[in-house]
Amino acid sequence: LFERGLETRSKNADLYVSLGSARLRQGKLVSAQEAFESARNLDPESVAVEIGLGNVSLSRGDTTRAFEHYREAKALDSDDPVPYINLG
Repeated sequence: LFERGLETRSKNADLYVSLGSARLRQGKLVSAQEAFESARNLDPESVAVEIGLGNVSLSRGDTTRAFEHYREAKALDSDDPVPYINLG
């Protein structure tokens, strides 16, 4: 579904974030990371991208890198509660 949307809207960062989230839920970490990185290229100020990349890192067991992404998300939008929740 997301791939079909990207065929016509390849410049839509939100679609890449959605694809990354879906791939992460499926356990496809490489594909998830690629999707989030594509989204970051289109929207480098996206909190959702940093959270997604953090979640991929956490799934890989790399808590140091995950926390770096969550801190970056917090820096991008200090009013968004999700980075604070993820930082625990």
